[in-house]
Amino acid sequence: DLKLQFLYLIGALFRPATGTAMRVITVLPSATEIMLALGARDMVVGVCHCDNYGLDVPVITDRVVGTGEWQGSAALDAEVKAKARSGDDMYDLKKQLLRDCSPDLVISQDLCAVCAVTVGQVKQAMEGYNVNVVSLSPCSLQDVLEDIMKVGTAIGRLDAATTLVADLARRIESVALRAERALEGAEGRRRRVAVVEWTDPIYIGGHWVPQMCRLAGGTQAPLHDRSNDAADALKVESVVAGMRRGLPGLEEDTLSLLPRWGGPGDKSMQVDASQLSAFDPDVVIVVPCGLTLDRSHSELAAASWPRGLRAFTAGDIYVVDGSEMFARPGPALVDALEWMAGVILCDEAMAAKHRETFPCTKFDADRAAGQQTDAGA
Repeated sequence: DLKLQFLYLIGALFRPATGTAMRVITVLPSATEIMLALGARDMVVGVCHCDNYGLDVPVITDRVVGTGEWQGSAALDAEVKAKARSGDDMYDLKKQLLRDCSPDLVISQDLCAVCAVTVGQVKQAMEGYNVNVVSLSPCSLQDVLEDIMKVGTAIGRLDAATTLVADLARRIESVALRAERALEGAEGRRRRVAVVEWTDPIYIGGHWVPQMCRLAGGTQAPLHDRSNDAADALKVESVVAGMRRGLPGLEEDTLSLLPRWGGPGDKSMQVDASQLSAFDPDVVIVVPCGLTLDRSHSELAAASWPRGLRAFTAGDIYVVDGSEMFARPGPALVDALEWMAGVILCDEAMAAKHRETFPCTKFDADRAAGQQTDAGA
């Protein structure tokens, strides 16, 4: 693929001489996660404000919205929408600090202006400086794997990236095969799943989330799922073809799996309570980005919409640290996929794989109500 080959050449131009570590700034947590997974911790010299990987390096971004006292999910959503309408940046990029870090490479994104500093902000800040800027914009699991290869290429860790991608692909395929076998026994009936990214108003997860639901044996359709559209299949084939041409080190056994996984969904979508009630999911997975588990519990307890759902009656509502496991398009998405399969398929072996480490609890309305009372005292 010409894009990846060009990236490799550009990376070589900016790469320091042998014996000198490349200086890399990541302005989104998933990029840091990828860097660490590639064994490149020593290269990272700057991170964003929501990075929580414990690196002792400068923080080069800050929040602009949600900086005051917590007023609830609806209030924060309104603040974000107002900021978006104004056209102002959602995050502050500390331009001078960014330059003072003297990066060889800055890894940014152009997928979501609400989620992180954009590549446009970075390029503007570094105009006139000799620095390589790589932008990530994944919409599917295949895109995430491609981005790992992109980062590996840019930092000279292509072998490590190839090994990591092959392992992640094997794990994704293992989940897909396990779900296929389970669905054969269930006569093909998929459990209805709603992955809720925000509780007030209600947002249903998009991009890679509908794809993950299907791979794990569930479905968000017809509520929100475009993962079988022909256009998306063509996008996946294009990604695979590009990786095949540009990355000869990636084995054909790995590449051949990628088209089997379907394509991405639409962007996250706002729905009202009546739509969710009509869908009546068997499983609800609540994954707010930027909130602690306790606060997510409290916000869910304040909402009326869960109580009429079959998932509420059955006790199949889960609250997950969305920032860690679903919002960051990096290797941890595969951990989330395996956990989802355990929940959706009622697969004890899959559930046990992450029981001790996965940041999740079942929703307990009584516990959450108690937390609300404590918070108001």
